[in-house]
Amino acid sequence: MSRSKPQPPTAHSLWRNRNFRTLFGAQVISLTGSGVTTVGLALFAYQLTGGPSATAVIGNALTLRILAFLLFSQPAGVIADRVSRKKILIAADVIRFGLLALFPFVTAVWQIYAMIFAINAVTAFFTPTFEASIPEVAGGEQYVKALSLSRVATDVEAVAAPALAGLFVATKRRFRRRAFSMRSPTAPKCC
Repeated sequence: MSRSKPQPPTAHSLWRNRNFRTLFGAQVISLTGSGVTTVGLALFAYQLTGGPSATAVIGNALTLRILAFLLFSQPAGVIADRVSRKKILIAADVIRFGLLALFPFVTAVWQIYAMIFAINAVTAFFTPTFEASIPEVAGGEQYVKALSLSRVATDVEAVAAPALAGLFVATKRRFRRRAFSMRSPTAPKCC
């Protein structure tokens, strides 16, 4: 009677892991939202200030983004080791969504700064918690493949999110042009 050798795990078997698929899908959605938000806030800052000062506003906003991450990522890593990671990940995304719900009420540059700092402070909790969850979810033998897929998702987001944000802006402008170019027979012809 011959015994067959156990097959080494493949990337395919990683996709059979329901928990990894769920975590990876949540990461992709979260990264896409964060990337589009960053571009959206930068465009909004430009629209709000206009002209040369918009460049300074965008530079300051990006500096605040980095500062928030530097200040909060280390304590977040410690907390991620002591509190339920799943709860931290869900809470971070819910809080970021709640902060974005305030977006329509932003009327001043300082509010953009506060929003960017707060969103990225919460992101500083999300990122190390997510990364600490990968070995737990994927398992030791799949850890390198899972980490690689996570890194690829992050790199793709860096390119795809600005493109997606640009598509949203272009679609909005096209919709606005069409909506205002159509005239009702009873509408006044003042515009």
